[in-house]
Amino acid sequence: MASWLTARIVGNCETCLNAQVVLEKVGEKKPPSSSNLIKDETEEKEITDEEVTSALEKFGIQKGDASMEEMRKCLKVVEGKRFWVENYQVHPYASRVKKWLWVHERYRGYGAALVDGAKELEKVKEKEVKNKLKALQSAYGKFVKKVQGHSEFEDSQLFKFFLENVQDDTLKEQLEELKKDHSTLDNDETIQNAFEAAFLNEVISKDDMTKILELMTKFTEDMDQHMRKEENAIVHHWLNLTEEQYKKYRTYLSWKYAAMY
Repeated sequence: MASWLTARIVGNCETCLNAQVVLEKVGEKKPPSSSNLIKDETEEKEITDEEVTSALEKFGIQKGDASMEEMRKCLKVVEGKRFWVENYQVHPYASRVKKWLWVHERYRGYGAALVDGAKELEKVKEKEVKNKLKALQSAYGKFVKKVQGHSEFEDSQLFKFFLENVQDDTLKEQLEELKKDHSTLDNDETIQNAFEAAFLNEVISKDDMTKILELMTKFTEDMDQHMRKEENAIVHHWLNLTEEQYKKYRTYLSWKYAAMY
């Protein structure tokens, strides 16, 4: 089989991402539901060879000796919003995004644990509810601080680099929107207010517990959607920075984050 997926060679790197590697790792895939460039055969208009080549270059993929049929097949596979997020491991520069994505998965786990904790309140004996609720409030507060620190890193270092060094209007709009989301999500005091309101009562009511569960569930869902938007926007750009760009990116990192990202 001809090689139809070849990563852009950066600097002196000789690592190639070819069809055999991708098919071994992720297998043949149908065009993703988010596919918006390659059209069905029944549709009148199909993008040109030049447009296919240009679209693939945005993912760091060059034509090499692949046929245009193979190039089109490649684009159908990789243009889905989540492709590089879900399959970053097959990229030669997977290490660039690995820890950042790992942190996101950890946060999803923390969020799920908080929701589980809120669900368990209804099963706790009445005399133990207040202590359990205080523990949940403390865990939530610690988690929010973690998220705030992560958001600060993204706004002041990660996103800052891409806004200043990658010329892409769509990416710029996405990152500006994500920064606004940080301001809203990280400073929302609704859940803490719900905790404090519950503690005003001598006995924690079922309504209070239900409200906290609903708010905690919404918080974790909103956080997950926000992280998905971040991942969709930035991962393929991050993976395909040139060697020169990547070196410059590293200069944006503080000592605290340089070892991680």
